[in-house]
Amino acid sequence: MKDYTVIKGFKGSRTGATVEEFVEGKVVQLDGDLEKVAIDNKWVKPSKGQAPQKTEKVSIDDDRVFKLVDAIRALELDNKEHWTNSGAPECAALADLTGSKVSAAERDAAYQYFIDNKNYL
Repeated sequence: MKDYTVIKGFKGSRTGATVEEFVEGKVVQLDGDLEKVAIDNKWVKPSKGQAPQKTEKVSIDDDRVFKLVDAIRALELDNKEHWTNSGAPECAALADLTGSKVSAAERDAAYQYFIDNKNYL
């Protein structure tokens, strides 16, 4: 099985018996027919997994978060320059859209907000 990041939520079955919901932003393991269908439909992209990383605490105001979330929403899912290998938005792509430098900590805070609230945005 290979690790993939879900870029568009979908429902599918690994075994043909039980249907699962695959949620956007999550890393999942796929193989066989489901892997082929998910790739062909561009529901997933290869992932290097969600390895634990050192996190930097950052104080970010709401206006900045919302500006970054708007930029994340504007990124092109199929554009490799917009996404890191682990599936997070590229800071440079966000900087281009916002017109200001974006740190990894700011990006991570805004992306987590985006993932947590995508059904409401």
